[in-house]
Amino acid sequence: MIKKTNNNSRLYENILNWVKEQLTQGRLKEGDKLPSERALAAMFNVSRIPVHEALRVLEYTGIIYSHSRGMYIKSSKFTESMIGQNFAAQTTHSTVEKLFEVRIFLETTAAFYAAQRRSQDDLVALRDALKQMSSAISSETTKISDLIAASHKFHTGVIYSAKNPILKSIYDKLYDILDVSKHLTITSDNHPEDVLKAHELIFKYISAQDPENASKSMKTHLLKAVGKVSAESQNNNAAAPALNLPKYSNAEAADIFHQVSTLYIYTKKPHDYGTGKIYTAVEIHLLKHIGDHPGITPSELAYDFGRTRGAISQIIGKLENYGLIERTPHSEKKNRQALYLTPQGKILNEAHRSYDELHFGQSMNQLREIYSQEEIDFTLDVLKTWLNIRRVLQQKRTYTAQ
Repeated sequence: MIKKTNNNSRLYENILNWVKEQLTQGRLKEGDKLPSERALAAMFNVSRIPVHEALRVLEYTGIIYSHSRGMYIKSSKFTESMIGQNFAAQTTHSTVEKLFEVRIFLETTAAFYAAQRRSQDDLVALRDALKQMSSAISSETTKISDLIAASHKFHTGVIYSAKNPILKSIYDKLYDILDVSKHLTITSDNHPEDVLKAHELIFKYISAQDPENASKSMKTHLLKAVGKVSAESQNNNAAAPALNLPKYSNAEAADIFHQVSTLYIYTKKPHDYGTGKIYTAVEIHLLKHIGDHPGITPSELAYDFGRTRGAISQIIGKLENYGLIERTPHSEKKNRQALYLTPQGKILNEAHRSYDELHFGQSMNQLREIYSQEEIDFTLDVLKTWLNIRRVLQQKRTYTAQ
């Protein structure tokens, strides 16, 4: 076990520095597998949170990559200076604040001269970057990296528009850590729409060839960004993670959710759940939902499953024909029908529960070997919340389509 340090460095930095040491001394090489999150937490005598944050930073900066079997070293061909650019000392809030001091000096000057020297081609490039930012913000599934890339393109465009090769060279050398700083500020508590408006204002003054206001608007934008970094730094204690880099983009998260849904809910392959008859996963889970919510109406069932009333009615009809459910007039809702399990339906529902306890228990036990029960429960709570959010959105879309 590696003892916790008593200095004020954040816990996740200790893990980053350990990986750095293993790489520089050749103990870790390209293709080597890192210890698991649980093993790293035990090594450093910390919770899984700083371990997870350290791995996210390492993955984001290209040191490691994720595989179904764990985390692996992507490349060990780093000089000391290259490693230094990507590790803890350069990705803390304190360093990002200092970086912004340099950016304010460079970019306010660049905006001033860009307003004087910009060409029509420069304006086209800047306008294109703004369009990309707007598209990234308005699209639900666009990766956050798209927004960061568009912002970086805009700021680089301002530098290039200043027509100063020395300034351009200095800025290009800061690319890696600038990318991390933009990830930090764009994914913090600020609203992406406000970031876009700030960029649009800078563009307005550059386009109008107003150097004073172009420089002033750039400085205001950067000061606001560094102010948010400072606020986060003050709110975090020594044990808190410094960065909040998302491991998965919206599109990647959606793909995972869809794979889970396809695998367990919407599969068409029927199963015998212990009664000698076969049913599809959709049928059995609809039956279970009725059993968990006796008296539920077809409309409520459609809402809970995020499907149309017509699609749900077809499955309800099948379950009735199987003799598994019955309808009765709703006691409180006029002209509505309430759904209940028949005795035969209750038998199948209990058989299905026993089936899941046995078969799904195998995969759950493997999860428990990797994650704590608290972490698994938290994940399931997140999934339940996500389901509720998707139901609301699905209902809104259904009404809009009608």
